[in-house]
Amino acid sequence: MKCTLKIKDTNGKEIFSAAVKENEKTDLPVKGINDRIYSVEISSADQIETKTSFSVLKTAETPKVKICRSSDYAALDINGKIVPALMYAFNPFDRALDVLSAQFAASGIHIHHYLYPLAFGWRGDGTYDWSDFDRLAERVLKNDPDGFLYPRIFITTPQWWDEANPEELKVFTDGKKYKTNYSVSQDPLQAGSKYSAMGFNRKTTVESWFSKKWKNDASAAMKSFIDHTQNSVYRANIFGYFIACGKCGEWQMPSINGGINWEDISTPAIKKFREWLSAYYKSNQTERVKNWPALKEWKYEEIKIPSTSCLTAYNSEHHYNDKEQKLAAAADIAPADIARAIPPNFVRRHIARYGVFRDTNQSRDTLEYYRFIKKSFADLISFFAAQAKSASKGKSVIGMFTGYLIGEFFQECDGEYLQFAFDDILKNAADLDIITSPYHYYKRQNIPEHDSNMRLISGSVLHSNKIFINENDQRTIAGGSGLYTWTYAGEKTPEE
Repeated sequence: MKCTLKIKDTNGKEIFSAAVKENEKTDLPVKGINDRIYSVEISSADQIETKTSFSVLKTAETPKVKICRSSDYAALDINGKIVPALMYAFNPFDRALDVLSAQFAASGIHIHHYLYPLAFGWRGDGTYDWSDFDRLAERVLKNDPDGFLYPRIFITTPQWWDEANPEELKVFTDGKKYKTNYSVSQDPLQAGSKYSAMGFNRKTTVESWFSKKWKNDASAAMKSFIDHTQNSVYRANIFGYFIACGKCGEWQMPSINGGINWEDISTPAIKKFREWLSAYYKSNQTERVKNWPALKEWKYEEIKIPSTSCLTAYNSEHHYNDKEQKLAAAADIAPADIARAIPPNFVRRHIARYGVFRDTNQSRDTLEYYRFIKKSFADLISFFAAQAKSASKGKSVIGMFTGYLIGEFFQECDGEYLQFAFDDILKNAADLDIITSPYHYYKRQNIPEHDSNMRLISGSVLHSNKIFINENDQRTIAGGSGLYTWTYAGEKTPEE
């Protein structure tokens, strides 16, 4: 069957027409036409058989992007042009992606921030295939050829890596390398976050953040991805890279028992902790051993564990609301010998003689571990930011979630204590450009009386060489009274 292929611009003006044959490959004659959006249609006997759109991208190198401030507002310098730090983020597997990217572009928002786990293209040791990301880029840029891509890349390991590297996995406080009291999606997309039809796809195993092998392997995969995009046909549309890991990609430590037990007792983690202690005490543990008996000087009423709904819901797992378990855990003090040191347990970390303040002798084990966690987290953030910046040859901006200073640990969990490394990160993570944090989620339903609290103390960022971009994942009144909804990949109704 003979058909006619026509290319038209956005005004419907025909700029090319040719006869084509059915089932025969035809290259579109895009050379010499301007970089913009076009439509292509194939017709036979004056009836349109199929129609779609495409865009011609500008042929240029990856832009040089720098952060800046304009009238005290966060802004971006893209090849010398100042652009407001406004973008939208979305799940790339939503069916609405094609419509949304066009709508936001038409509204003047040209920075497209979408979620992409490296696990999708990280196929084996040193083996990568980023073609699925190319298809995502095409879906966005065909609607906005002048847009910029800011992918949120997750460095969580694929399932095959976990199975090949069991000694590099996190070990939870129950001694297992997997989560036992966890709701797990059976969807085949094992990416560790919001990518399945279930919304959250939760792996039961996870890498140890103290594993050198994980850092090296994840860094190699990330650099391969960045190199691929910087040499792609859409390289002129690359804006930066947002590095994500942990729960929801927000650098929250994977945990069990409702977030209560987050400590990592894997071999890499314990080794790193003992190395830090040795350096902290300058290889002389005399002071530690001398002061260790003070850890036994506590009273039951000094165990400050609040009876919150979260603790109550998981009490059958941890029993920290039970007096007998509290007493046993409080008395379970780790050895003073650095060579046998382990993290203090949840109850030990909640012994506080002076309310919210700690006695430096009574809580020495807790204060040590918190300092170690803070330093380790700041180093981890700095490492991946530096690796990403180097891979982009200094051209692209690097962003991450951090600075959750007003977080859940003010209730009953201390799993986000690592966020107290924020000051260190602001001062020393030289290659991190953009700090991002969402609102708190206590009152984010879209009803008039609900509002949200900031998690991050944004004024601190003003005194650094970084900018803050808030993630506003609230919903407006237009979304329907009382509902908090997001779009899953296969939804059909609001309830589904």
